[in-house]
Amino acid sequence: MKDYYRILGLGIDAEHEEIKAAYRILAQRYHPDKGGHHREFLLIQEDYGYWYEKLCAANCTLFKENNSEGDSLYFLDPDGHKLELHIGNWQSRLIAKRQNQGSWRDVEFFD
Repeated sequence: MKDYYRILGLGIDAEHEEIKAAYRILAQRYHPDKGGHHREFLLIQEDYGYWYEKLCAANCTLFKENNSEGDSLYFLDPDGHKLELHIGNWQSRLIAKRQNQGSWRDVEFFD
């Protein structure tokens, strides 16, 4: 399991407001719309369950149902920004889309 306090740059005794502020700073830094990379929001399977439970326990607002090939959670942060947690990476998602194109049936893939 990852040390999320260390990732946020906090000590284990950090208060809720400190945790929230550190999260917001990192979310803005790595958000794709702010020049960050979407991969910063990708998780390995063991971390997904932890964050899913934490976000659901915090009654976060979900903005979309998961229709992707793997576990994903689409939620709003406290400021209303749309964030996504996904298992896997863009390569695994692209492979899944090629196998089950659904709404992508008119997309031409180039190798």
